[in-house]
Amino acid sequence: MKFTVVGHTTVDLICVAEHPTHPTPGGSSVYASMTALRLECDAIPVSKVGYDFPDEFMVWLSKSGLNTSLYIRDLNSKTTRFKLVYGSSGRTLKLLGLCSPITPLELENLPRVELVHVGSVAGEVGLETLKALRIKAHTLSIDVQGFIRKFKEDGEVYEDKYLNPEVLSNADVVKLSMKEAEALTGARDHMEALKKLRKLHHGIVLLTLGEAGSLCMVDRKVLQSPPYKPPKVVDPTGAGDSFVASFTVEFFRSGDLNWSLAVASAASSFVTEGYGPSRFGLRDEVYERAETLIDKIEKVVF
Repeated sequence: MKFTVVGHTTVDLICVAEHPTHPTPGGSSVYASMTALRLECDAIPVSKVGYDFPDEFMVWLSKSGLNTSLYIRDLNSKTTRFKLVYGSSGRTLKLLGLCSPITPLELENLPRVELVHVGSVAGEVGLETLKALRIKAHTLSIDVQGFIRKFKEDGEVYEDKYLNPEVLSNADVVKLSMKEAEALTGARDHMEALKKLRKLHHGIVLLTLGEAGSLCMVDRKVLQSPPYKPPKVVDPTGAGDSFVASFTVEFFRSGDLNWSLAVASAASSFVTEGYGPSRFGLRDEVYERAETLIDKIEKVVF
């Protein structure tokens, strides 16, 4: 099974308690691709970096097993960079640099594949690029974050309230956080947000709730999963990317919503155990954790 993630690979500066801060590769192109790879998919990210992207990061990606043949290095642009600070009140995110967008022309060498995930982080995947990907994918998932993020002059990130309806209409699976759902719908209650999201998208909606778990909505059916609580939590960066990648992979394989949601919760738990993209569960390890969750998934009255 071929799994392609499209979006910028970033350089992240992650500030978390009790861990030395140092630059790491990041972005959905890394976290989602690595998750799919560990679930025994052929992961082929389509990504773009700037002239300043560290060579050692590219070596690390290749040695990790990713097919980096469709990486693009823009010699006229800097790499997208973020500073992520985690504290008692949550995460603050600041954009430090922005690479050039990914264009439809840069997708010409991408073959038709089973799964495509659009993991935009800073608006780098426009509507025309998304439409070009729709043609190449049997199943297409998107993370809303990169389509609604806006940036203040100092780089501080905030969520816009508007999302082009055509973005959602081109997707089979849509993933968003509760913060993003609130920005789009104005609803602070997760069930109320789902009701409004149902009017915007008729496919699968994945709503992540942090420590409260996650929700999966298809038509009028809503499933709720608790999170898998790992032995330790070091850094939550990339957990959402891992969640949507593993759900999409497993749902394509099995067609079982409950199992796919359990696998997604399990896979994302591994990512939180390491700093940056340093910890991903192997398929058997993820399945073992998923088995402990499957009976805890509940159908919610909608």
